[in-house]
Amino acid sequence: MLDADIGLVESPEIVPGVKREIFMWDEMVVFGAAENKTWIYREKGSGIRDYMDQYLLMENIQPEEKMIMNHNAMIHQAVELGLGRTLQSKFVTHSKHVPQEKTSLNRPFYLITSEQNRNLDVDLKESIFQAFSRVKVKIS
Repeated sequence: MLDADIGLVESPEIVPGVKREIFMWDEMVVFGAAENKTWIYREKGSGIRDYMDQYLLMENIQPEEKMIMNHNAMIHQAVELGLGRTLQSKFVTHSKHVPQEKTSLNRPFYLITSEQNRNLDVDLKESIFQAFSRVKVKIS
């Protein structure tokens, strides 16, 4: 079994023995041309899929066509090729020709630690918070 002192997750799932605290908020962005009526989804059970379903419901959007993919890199490539639109983190970068639309939807990222390790170094947590506040993710 692998052991870790600290973890970074997006899941709001509560697990016994694991302490979690929000360490940053992630803004969700729609990538892809507004005139494209195909929406590209992650598979059911994916955290981002839950946010996509929530966004489409909030905006009263009923996609004319759907594609379901089980890997972020595949979704990224499909959006780059103009095959549809999707909801992703603001930290994902696309080429400059891919339109972006901000949303009002945000999701928390959690720092998780074992409740047995209550004295996790505060400086370590602060370093992680600072590092992730400067992160940009490029999917390839």
